[in-house]
Amino acid sequence: VGGAPRINADCRHFDVHETLEEEGRPMVMTARTRSLQDRCASPAQEKCIWHNQGFDIDLVQNVEGFFLKIRHDVMASKVKASNSYSTGFVVIKGKEYQLPCSSEGSCDKKDLKDSSNVASCNISECWSTKYSDYLSIDLILKAANLSLDSHIPLPSEADLESESDLPRRFLGTSVGVDVKYENAKPGAIFPPKWFEFRNRYTYTFRKMGDYASETDISGASDTRRLFIRKSGIKVFVNFDGELASWSWSYAVKQLAIMQVVFTLTMVVVDKVILQTVFKCFPDCSHLPPMKRYYAELQSPSHHQFRSAHSASHLTDLVSETDQQRFQE
Repeated sequence: VGGAPRINADCRHFDVHETLEEEGRPMVMTARTRSLQDRCASPAQEKCIWHNQGFDIDLVQNVEGFFLKIRHDVMASKVKASNSYSTGFVVIKGKEYQLPCSSEGSCDKKDLKDSSNVASCNISECWSTKYSDYLSIDLILKAANLSLDSHIPLPSEADLESESDLPRRFLGTSVGVDVKYENAKPGAIFPPKWFEFRNRYTYTFRKMGDYASETDISGASDTRRLFIRKSGIKVFVNFDGELASWSWSYAVKQLAIMQVVFTLTMVVVDKVILQTVFKCFPDCSHLPPMKRYYAELQSPSHHQFRSAHSASHLTDLVSETDQQRFQE
């Protein structure tokens, strides 16, 4: 409660310890409001408990340049998924990108690059090492289709009716980071090490709601206190997926699936593609795969012989053959 308190707003540099709130869900601070409050002494003002003397608002400068560090160390039944033996991907606006291996520091994941031709995301926005992944706040916001500079209504009903609004940077927002683990794709039949699967995980991002903040009281006394409100990007990390462990039954099943796919492919090639070529291109009879189809109707030699010789040549050949038989 307060009439018209003074408001001072400014951009300031903050380090990671000042910006990151780790109690409960992690939150990356985007704005900090400090308000000096005095306790209301007049008994006539029943709704007044604390009177605001003024506001100091500090906006975190270049908060989009901060990075969220995520380390993977997941244990399932007989399976362990960690950064050292996993390949990471991010989905940005429906397109999948691979986390590139950091060019600086220790990185032993180059031999674990996924076999598919997936483009890598910009190394200035995300990268991976054998210890952890680094995702920029700018990338997370872009993938979740969020902008800190977009204006949103104030949370109270009175302000909603008056159509007052403030930037999302001041009021805060929540982002869901979904991580899906998997290692049972067909490509995992060729693991980097014997009897181990190629682990992979994929990040997807989504907006969960606006108005995220944390509050704190400093220097409190009976008559005066400093009220601190930190708004920011609250991160909700969710894990999902399946991790398969090595077993001979799984290997046999994968080999059986590959055999079925190979057999179906051969049937399609043999019964559809080659027969179409046989009907449309009879000059391909000299190709080894085509000989069987020509043998069912006419031999390749007969076809070539008939097209190369006239009827008179055939008569001469038959006469010479009869003379040889008569002499014998």
